[in-house]
Amino acid sequence: MQDYKESFLNYITAEKGLSVNTIQSYGRDLDRYLKHLELKGFQSPEEVTRQVIAGFLADLEKCGYAP
Repeated sequence: MQDYKESFLNYITAEKGLSVNTIQSYGRDLDRYLKHLELKGFQSPEEVTRQVIAGFLADLEKCGYAP
């Protein structure tokens, strides 16, 4: 799923004109999310459901992050 992350970051870099700090922040957030998916055994975006995303957000909140 790393390819999806890279494609997204390339898109926002080229098309959205976001700052370097914002792009790096998105990259870190995506790394955290992809690690969560990997630990849960997901291998493709098609497998991810709303419940999976909600679980990730709940885990973030438990760790003190604001979703």
